[in-house]
Amino acid sequence: MSSDKSGETRKFSPAKIEEGIFTGKVVIGGINDVRTTASNKKVVNIGGYSQMSEDDIDNGTSAHVSLVWWQNLATLHHTQRKPGDCVWIKGKYEQRTYTDKDGVERKDNQIQVQAFKLLSTTESRAARNAA
Repeated sequence: MSSDKSGETRKFSPAKIEEGIFTGKVVIGGINDVRTTASNKKVVNIGGYSQMSEDDIDNGTSAHVSLVWWQNLATLHHTQRKPGDCVWIKGKYEQRTYTDKDGVERKDNQIQVQAFKLLSTTESRAARNAA
């Protein structure tokens, strides 16, 4: 939850996942370098946090998401944002399950970013406080 200028408390909407497409706010983690794949494509992989459900919002929790940025989006992302920024993301969503090196089964929420918008400083601060 966050307070606006009038002092009124407002509730953030959770991210939406419809037909395999994620749409919502994500608080971005650290800066990763742009890498180039063997097929000469630019890519950035980073982590972030998003409130994926009403329960996350009500409990003040958030889910980890892995964001994959390709080609021009990778370059734009790398030059236009800093750690802690909040961005609006639209992209292909996939939840994958894997076994870590200790044999523990884990789940990963991965988003192949198709579009993003850097939110204002005020929106970023409010989203960071809510996450």
